[in-house]
Amino acid sequence: VPERGEDADYQYTGKGTVTEIYVDDADATVTVVAINYYMGQVSKVKTDDDGEYINVKALSNLSQDDAKLDDRDFYVEGYEEDDYVVFTVDYNEDEDFYICELMAPETVTGEVTRVDKNTGESDEDNDNTYVRIDGNKYTYASKNHNVYDLDEGKRQHPTLNEDYTLYMTPEGYILGYALADQSPDQYLYVEDS
Repeated sequence: VPERGEDADYQYTGKGTVTEIYVDDADATVTVVAINYYMGQVSKVKTDDDGEYINVKALSNLSQDDAKLDDRDFYVEGYEEDDYVVFTVDYNEDEDFYICELMAPETVTGEVTRVDKNTGESDEDNDNTYVRIDGNKYTYASKNHNVYDLDEGKRQHPTLNEDYTLYMTPEGYILGYALADQSPDQYLYVEDS
């Protein structure tokens, strides 16, 4: 928890983090809850006696928040393998981390007309970086949660004048992006019969 009078950023929050504060007047306590969103991809869809569930591969680096996924399964319907998802993480009384909430990411597709690259002290600092599509500004989530280019799997910025799909938190911060309308090369082989 940040100390009083300290102006350093609290490492567990940043752009894209939702902070909730609960005041209990009866007990004279204040509880601060930081909700961080992460990017994942559905690796399996299965069904058991409890219903349909998915297995999620984390694409964001959870270790930056001292988290990990001990349980990658989440009961939900309507997803297919390779779908991108946004999720939050919590831990139980055994301190096992699990997916607490899962949703489809907010998306925007269009031509990237501007990329204001990092203005921080290092290449890893992207807290002030944004992308413009159709005149609208979309800011990167903090460096702990952003996964950058989903096509290349690298921390690199989008290319100007290319169409991209941005994958975002519910609050509209970019977690990742991929080239839009990319379809795999498909071939048809006809054998002489």
